[in-house]
Amino acid sequence: MARLLFIPATLLAFTLIACGGTPLPTPIPSYSAVDGNWNITGTQAAASNPRISTTLAVQGSQITGHGNFDTSCNTSSGTFIAGVGGSLSLSGLVDSTGAFQLTTPSGDSVQITLTGHVPATPGAPWPGTYTLTGQASSTCIFNQSGSVTAQPLPSFTGTYTGSIASGQFPAGSTLSLNLTQGALSVDSRGNAFYRLTASAIVTGTACFTSGSLPTTQIASVAGASVLFNLIMSDGSDVLINGSYTDTTGKTILLHSFFVQGGACNNYATNSNAVTLTRQ
Repeated sequence: MARLLFIPATLLAFTLIACGGTPLPTPIPSYSAVDGNWNITGTQAAASNPRISTTLAVQGSQITGHGNFDTSCNTSSGTFIAGVGGSLSLSGLVDSTGAFQLTTPSGDSVQITLTGHVPATPGAPWPGTYTLTGQASSTCIFNQSGSVTAQPLPSFTGTYTGSIASGQFPAGSTLSLNLTQGALSVDSRGNAFYRLTASAIVTGTACFTSGSLPTTQIASVAGASVLFNLIMSDGSDVLINGSYTDTTGKTILLHSFFVQGGACNNYATNSNAVTLTRQ
């Protein structure tokens, strides 16, 4: 008597696909090796132009970035004429080879285009190019471009300490920042950033002794820069903005340390006069 052969449906489906049925979809390659903080060109320590750094995040084949840039026009003798800088947002696609091109929004007064190639391993330098065009004044028109090797920036996690004896702060005033860099995120506007927790210890001034990050605020890392507000022990609010001086991440240059409220309302350190060293 002939015997019936029972084939499970799941095995039958697999057999049909393997024998010329509908092919399985090709997996989408992962380009996450380009996730991270990157110094594209220039550093504070080298006083080079332009300076571009950004955080990059990949979602499928879409790359988004958020960071900072600055550049200037100078005479042949080096005298400053005019400059421009600020935050930047980047977006673009990565192709099947890992090559990508990122651009700033078309309405931005300064246009930046960045090309590159996803590195083979996370955190490895990658080759690319940049172009920067715009105008800071009638005598200062930017049209800069060049080849670069993007360098990874270390996590901001650590304790950074230094003197803040400048501006209204007296001699002997010191600041110690305790920073912890968290998860890579993309906000509702498509800007990539790392979350940051922060606290501070201050000595040598009667203004306050410590500070902490409000639970209602998000501190962030974008490229080589950090930006956050701390609520200090006297109830005042301090805006802190700083950036790595180079790609080693050993020092942070404070662009602003500005007090609002409390006994020392409107106190501030001189811009770019305070350097904090990683301990």
